[in-house]
Amino acid sequence: MDSNATLNSIYFHTANIALLILCINVAFCIFYRKKLNVPFQRLCYFLIWNLTIEILALICIELEYNNLPLLHLYTLGEFLLLSYFFKSLLEKPAFFKTGFWYFVIAGSFFIIINSLFFQSIFGFNTFAKTFVQVTIISYAILYFYNLVENQVFSPSLSKSLRLINSAILVYYSCLLYTSDAADEEDSV
Repeated sequence: MDSNATLNSIYFHTANIALLILCINVAFCIFYRKKLNVPFQRLCYFLIWNLTIEILALICIELEYNNLPLLHLYTLGEFLLLSYFFKSLLEKPAFFKTGFWYFVIAGSFFIIINSLFFQSIFGFNTFAKTFVQVTIISYAILYFYNLVENQVFSPSLSKSLRLINSAILVYYSCLLYTSDAADEEDSV
């Protein structure tokens, strides 16, 4: 048996399982949206955005179109929606009360300018992805700092948010490494 065919088969099934899990999570988010606390409602917006982009990517694959422009669009939505999520969690530093939205607008502007002028929408947007990953890692670290300084949420909600924040921190830290590795491969 061909090892490439086996790897493609494993990738295909893994991607389908991940999409199924995402669909289930979005269904729960929609069904229980009124019972969810504000941070979880905001996280649901991100999950819905993720599912939308995944479905559009599958349509592009079926129609044999390049789906990399969706990555540029996803990066912008990822930055905006996860910033919105972390805005509900972070109280300190004082910057989050005064300059947060200026930072989000400037970051969005950078992502758009990068896609329009610096990196083709038909290629990977490593500059913008790295910016978003570093920003989200920073949000996650600041959330842990805020936990030490003051406990805003109930213990059970706080425990759930700590788990989600830990998962985000690990995931985006790993992504940061892989996007830097991809950047090095492009330059070789």
